[in-house]
Amino acid sequence: MAHHPEPTRSPDSLRPWMLLLLVLALLPLVLNGMDALYAHSTDLGHHYALTARLYQDWSLPPGIDRSLGEMNFYPRGSHQLAALLGKLLGSPLAGMQLLGGLSIAIIWAALSAVLLALPQRAAWCCALLLAALTLGNSASLHLFVHASEIGGYYFYAQLVGHAGAALVLLGVLVLEQRGAPAWCRHLFIIAGIALVALVHLLPASELLGLLGASLLLDLCQRRPTLRQLGSSAALAVLGALVFVKHPSYIGMKEIAANNGVLDLAYIHNMKSMALLALAVLALAALLAWRWRALAQAQPAQGSQALGLKYLALYGVAVSGMCVMQLVALKLGQGSEYAVKKHIFALDTALLLLVALLPMLRNWNTAPRLGRSERWATQLLLLPVLAALCCYAVQPQGPKRDASDLVQLEHQLTLRRDLLLAETPARDVYVLQMTHSDTYLDYMYSLGIFRTSREAAFQLLLPLSEARLDGVVLTGQNSSLSKLTQCALPGSSKAFPMLDALCMTRELVSAQPVIELGNKALPPPCTLRGFSFPEPTGRWSEQASASILCPLPQLNGQRPHSVTLHASAFVEKARRQRVQVRVNGGAVQEFVFDGAHPQQQLTLALPPDQRGDVELALTLPDATSPHALGIGEDQRLLGVMLARLEFR
Repeated sequence: MAHHPEPTRSPDSLRPWMLLLLVLALLPLVLNGMDALYAHSTDLGHHYALTARLYQDWSLPPGIDRSLGEMNFYPRGSHQLAALLGKLLGSPLAGMQLLGGLSIAIIWAALSAVLLALPQRAAWCCALLLAALTLGNSASLHLFVHASEIGGYYFYAQLVGHAGAALVLLGVLVLEQRGAPAWCRHLFIIAGIALVALVHLLPASELLGLLGASLLLDLCQRRPTLRQLGSSAALAVLGALVFVKHPSYIGMKEIAANNGVLDLAYIHNMKSMALLALAVLALAALLAWRWRALAQAQPAQGSQALGLKYLALYGVAVSGMCVMQLVALKLGQGSEYAVKKHIFALDTALLLLVALLPMLRNWNTAPRLGRSERWATQLLLLPVLAALCCYAVQPQGPKRDASDLVQLEHQLTLRRDLLLAETPARDVYVLQMTHSDTYLDYMYSLGIFRTSREAAFQLLLPLSEARLDGVVLTGQNSSLSKLTQCALPGSSKAFPMLDALCMTRELVSAQPVIELGNKALPPPCTLRGFSFPEPTGRWSEQASASILCPLPQLNGQRPHSVTLHASAFVEKARRQRVQVRVNGGAVQEFVFDGAHPQQQLTLALPPDQRGDVELALTLPDATSPHALGIGEDQRLLGVMLARLEFR
């Protein structure tokens, strides 16, 4: 009987199953990440306010919304998508969380798919190297790769824009795999620039860099004719015009001049940023030249290694645009902050390019994969690699449960509609509802109650310095709910509403005993270098700290001393020195140890006419539990102050 060979399945027949496995691999990560909010930044409130406005009204009314600030003319593409998802989920915050998680999954799935467009043994080698790099980065390096945009800081629109740019990169590769002419691929990139700019200008600028790099590489593959030079120049000019004439360009150009705060690991100045960009550019150019050599020696090899080509072009694009931003900064345009925001694409490109270094060897002599290995490559490698990368790059650090925040969002919206409908002209402040996070207070005040940006900014100051005027909403178990003398009509035990001026007046009044735990009223003092309040007090979290408090009157007299009820961080038989100056006077030193972890530090007050007292603390032995190997807390703990008592 004749033997018939078993038919093999083509890659096209396996692709639907591979896509299904990809979705199944990434969906749990997206859903799990959706319930974790890592942002601790005012940007969270700004993006939420615009999304909430679109969620409620879909379009912004004519004029300037005082709660939005620069978001009045910010690109709205990501916020419109989040508002649509929010309609399905019943919450604009949930819509933002879902879109953020989807963007992370799309970025790393698309980049993984591009990386795997290599000869099969090379694909396995580069995939394993990329997985090791991302896992190693998560464990120790902590580079700012894509997904870090919403970890601590909140560059939400930039993350969504980079997801769009990653899809464009993958789309161009697929077009070339299917034999599309160069002009078609370049027009596709130009269309991508127009669409991505609706979301954020930075990833759109990187697509413009991709267009330029692709045109240049095409010209370098052969001696170009005048017609080819002319068509390439025309496409480059068209791409540049689409970019600079885009409605988003003018608004984002103004925003780029604002210098914000972005602290980067390993990058301490613009010189370091330039060195990183040039290193990525050099590595990308080397790999692009390697692909050119492969394609010229044997066109079939070039067609099998398109992942090398397009990730090299991606590296040239992101590093080249960063270099151009640095040049613009040198000429007085933009800001250091705008330059630093390139770090997410630069660090991602660096990992991808290092993962491609095995392509510098000749893979023609490598043995061919067996049938089961080819099947695994076609069906399983992309889902597994994308899932590993997405898992490795998830944001780290303190987080809040987004589901709890969505529930609070619903409660506050109900309060707004039922209790505050008749006071639309007054600013409304959310304070200590179920949390002690001022950034969340800021977010809810802007997004739900449309509090003006200027007024809401007061929430970010210590309450002793804030100037609030309007209505304060607080939680029934918050310390502010004790100020019953400031309650407004309609206030109840379950829904306390306070007059902001009355509350501020009560909080800044001098007190003979000032409690610093989270069950007490916010202190009338300005504290620097201290952490958030805990049940028994506040830890110092830096090597130096200060307290500025108003002096109370005791039976009509100024107090003569202040006593600090303190306990020190003296784990592992350590001692803790505390050096204190009162109003800039002589240093007084106190020593804590295991035998004396708690002490009362009594300090004489100088007989001057100041109405306040300033205590400056130096803590030379402060250290973190993490440094001692007894926990994950990385605060530099010195002393915990429970209360101050004037006598």
